[in-house]
Amino acid sequence: MAINRRYMLKTFAALSACQLVPPAFAFNSNELIIGACRLDDKNFAVSAVDLDGRLQWQLALPARGHDIALHGTQNIAVAVARRPGQFLVLFNTISGKTMHVLTVANHCKLNGHAIWVDDTLIVSSSDIKTSKMRLLRFKFIGGALELMDEHNYDYYGPHQLERFGNNIYVAIGGLKTNERDVTNKEDFESLILKLEATTLRKLKAYPATTKHVSLRHLAIDQTGQVYVAGQYQLAVDQSETLLFRLDNNALQPFNAPADLWPKLKGYLGSIRCINEKVIVTSPRAHWLGIFNSNTLTLEDQLFAHDICALANSPKGIVAGTGTGKLLIGDNMMNSHVIWDNHFQVARIK
Repeated sequence: MAINRRYMLKTFAALSACQLVPPAFAFNSNELIIGACRLDDKNFAVSAVDLDGRLQWQLALPARGHDIALHGTQNIAVAVARRPGQFLVLFNTISGKTMHVLTVANHCKLNGHAIWVDDTLIVSSSDIKTSKMRLLRFKFIGGALELMDEHNYDYYGPHQLERFGNNIYVAIGGLKTNERDVTNKEDFESLILKLEATTLRKLKAYPATTKHVSLRHLAIDQTGQVYVAGQYQLAVDQSETLLFRLDNNALQPFNAPADLWPKLKGYLGSIRCINEKVIVTSPRAHWLGIFNSNTLTLEDQLFAHDICALANSPKGIVAGTGTGKLLIGDNMMNSHVIWDNHFQVARIK
């Protein structure tokens, strides 16, 4: 899964000259890239393509999705609505067939992310009026999801969740929102929350070290090291540091030049770890960056229009764009799928 440095300094124009692979319904693959996408201005779906960029199946969604949560041992996953949506769609990752569609309670708005703990699905949500944090727990029983309970916390705007061992880390953005509008961008508290995975009991909170950066996305490497990406809420030309490592119970900023963050429009969309590298994307800046996870310094970058989604695969890092492109290892191809902000690589078991 090594990153190939040959392509990392190329511009998108040069990359687009690479061979484009047309979509085609193909036989089953051992690995599938599965993620939310847009079909047109009013229709949305989950798409699955193989590592050669060939479309395997598409599953229509009730509205725009954000991320999917893959089950650890079964060929199932859940698509989660983009904030402030309220749907969850459970589906089979081999066939793409819907197993269960449900709508959460009227007092909840979903924040686009979820994670499995064995057969329990933990879903990031907020109170629809106050944006106060709620984690919803569902049990996978008889081919469907059944709500077990809700856990309330005195924080606002939870976003991505990641698990390592018996711990779950949650990026708490701190934002209060009315639909998509942020109502407290001048004054909010963002942090990383560490929970016990099976009880969701709070273990530790790690406050943000910047004032106006909303911590949104997480990646955890194979050693358990946590990395955090954020989004600046005020004028982007004044953006503070957006990327951090959790060290000694504190968030340590990456060693990037101060002018990098304004160039990235104060926005990081996805983050992944692979082979002592931290990969981040900024779709607003059409930018992908590779940082050294030891020195926390920027080593390489590339530019691709509306690049955001990231996943690890046997062929290397996978990145997707809102223009239908896929970057897999050292190849750029055309999947003809308008990818949303996140996708996953599922190994068909």
